[in-house]
Amino acid sequence: MCSYCGCEAEKVMKALTDEHETIASLARHLISDLDQGNFESAALQTSELAVLFDRHGASEENGLFRQLLLAGEAVEEVEKLLADHIKFRNGFGDPAAVSQPDQLRKLLKELFEHAELEETDLFPYAWQVLPGESWDLIEAANLRTF
Repeated sequence: MCSYCGCEAEKVMKALTDEHETIASLARHLISDLDQGNFESAALQTSELAVLFDRHGASEENGLFRQLLLAGEAVEEVEKLLADHIKFRNGFGDPAAVSQPDQLRKLLKELFEHAELEETDLFPYAWQVLPGESWDLIEAANLRTF
């Protein structure tokens, strides 16, 4: 996380960022497996990544993204991030993903870029524009997601 605005002090933001780290760690292991030609392990990790991302994506969508859209803030950015979520769910959820390692590597690169955009742009922006009651609703939505 960038830590220039203080949004990491908000427990919802911290939780989302921690999830990004967990997903990124798994993605790095997946890349290593692909590089080593260990496709059986890569397939298992891709399946695990699909589950983790689905849960994380639902948390962002039902919480932070929903509150930004309701406030009319960062609408175009959120719509792009939502489109990314669909692409990631479809890509990581595809049982044949490992059979196309170059495509899977490209998707993983896009995943890293997506998380960086959220952490350095969207999260700090949301921290600045959303009122306090929105954060209570985001937290409640995150609790329902898990």
